[in-house]
Amino acid sequence: MNPIDIQEYQIAKRVVGTIVGGASVLLLLSAFLVVLHQDRAMEAAIEIQYCSEVSIWRAEADRGIPAIDRTGHPDYRGIADRQCPGIRTDLASH
Repeated sequence: MNPIDIQEYQIAKRVVGTIVGGASVLLLLSAFLVVLHQDRAMEAAIEIQYCSEVSIWRAEADRGIPAIDRTGHPDYRGIADRQCPGIRTDLASH
């Protein structure tokens, strides 16, 4: 190889390395964003389920069903009145 071929090879090698490195970073960033979105979706689903269960518990308490026979669960986190849209707060003491 003559000196010009070696220089062109080294430049091409750097360009390819930069492209591969950039693509790797983009791939990792994309994977991170997908996982982050899935985590947020899972958290939202868990919160909706929690609020639904508390709502069921309170509705059954309002109907006079004994705690031992109710479905759902009480607001054991103490967050339903603040974080559950539309939940009945007048039953919070049940």
